[in-house]
Amino acid sequence: MVCAMHLWKHVPVAVGRCQVATRSRLSVPAISPATATTGRDFHYRRSLASPRFPWTQVGKRHIGQRCSATPEAAGDARDTVVVVGGGVIGLSTAQELLRRGFNVATVAKSLDPQTTTSSVAAGFVFPYLLQPVSRCERWVRDTLEVCRSPPREDLCQTMESYVMYIEHEVPEPEWGGCGLEYRRLEADELREFNEKRGGWVTAVDGFLVQTYCFHTGDYLTWLQEDITAQGGQLLPRSLGSLEDVVADQAAFGGRVAAIVNCTGAYARDFVQDESVRPVYGQVVTLRPQ
Repeated sequence: MVCAMHLWKHVPVAVGRCQVATRSRLSVPAISPATATTGRDFHYRRSLASPRFPWTQVGKRHIGQRCSATPEAAGDARDTVVVVGGGVIGLSTAQELLRRGFNVATVAKSLDPQTTTSSVAAGFVFPYLLQPVSRCERWVRDTLEVCRSPPREDLCQTMESYVMYIEHEVPEPEWGGCGLEYRRLEADELREFNEKRGGWVTAVDGFLVQTYCFHTGDYLTWLQEDITAQGGQLLPRSLGSLEDVVADQAAFGGRVAAIVNCTGAYARDFVQDESVRPVYGQVVTLRPQ
């Protein structure tokens, strides 16, 4: 099994998702979830059932109720789905599978949220560097739904961000269908933006976007707590390959019905998939002076 660029079809998770895809000679089958379902005013591109910002119905809808269809588990009630990876993708996938009635064991080399790649992520909700954007629209909409009805108020916060274009003007941004609240910058705002950067870069067009930022450490901790409360297993264990899961199924609570690989960029070595590579991004952490 291998994560196909974190595309777990129709499983709503924050920031990303994973897909179970057969990619080895393992004897463990894959589970495929059933298909779920002017001036300076902000423009809004309504998509699905996303409400208009600001969100005024916090707590009205439980985030686990988005999917109307429930997939059939492979095997009987004793079977377990093993999720490999304890970052935001792995934990969110495990959480959703538990809500759909699966027995789930999540295994990671460390259960300390501060040791994951996700813990140092900016947690910024936007289809940043993802192409084609049309493929990401539902991911962003589902993530915004979580942000607008958060399980806890301290897990994410609203933020504003500039999206600037330095080569040419754009009639409408390609990410306009993601459900984000945004408006085009006025000429005076664009001029002020360029002046403040002292000629380092000259933008010819731009948008001000209202979105959200996750408090990644707190969110990972909450995911772990929610998984435990639902009866899921969190197992600190280093694996050399997916075959290790198959060889010791008893350690994961019984027969393993499927494995979901959520190891992210580490899948390059973990499942020998050389097409997986880190894309971009740096986070600089400064101590207060």
